[in-house]
Amino acid sequence: IVFVSKNGSGVPNDTDKFIGKVKVVLDGKIIQKSDSHGAFYFRKVTPGTHTISIDINTLALNMVPLVKLKNKIDVTEGTNYMFNIPVQIKQAEGDKK
Repeated sequence: IVFVSKNGSGVPNDTDKFIGKVKVVLDGKIIQKSDSHGAFYFRKVTPGTHTISIDINTLALNMVPLVKLKNKIDVTEGTNYMFNIPVQIKQAEGDKK
């Protein structure tokens, strides 16, 4: 799930803003875009180690991911794996909080 983590927990909740149209790439070749709820899915992923990447160019200029752009994940057979992509809004110089 791709979302603005308002409380900085890194776990989505009802007060967070979910972000659509963010490209998430599995193993450098399978591309999914997050939907209006921030969700993205990869189906029929084989067990083993995989890489999930975030296309930084599909985030707004003021959004900074709170996870690495490339992340290794281990998938086991018969399980669902959830990978959250929390981002924060970068304040422009001179903006007041």
